[in-house]
Amino acid sequence: MDQIESIKPLLAVLVSMFVIPVLVSSSRKPNVREAWTFAAGTVKFFLVVSMLPAVLNGKTIVF
Repeated sequence: MDQIESIKPLLAVLVSMFVIPVLVSSSRKPNVREAWTFAAGTVKFFLVVSMLPAVLNGKTIVF
């Protein structure tokens, strides 16, 4: 099995961790909070989708 070294798995985890302080600071503004949640989810989605072709080809992505 082939392995690919990439920072993408780490970034997929860190997106959630970086958005937490922003969500806490905007807790009284629900529209802003939801916008940040949507943005973080979109970034994470595209990171995971960008790794999908390699995984479907039987490769392992490691950091």
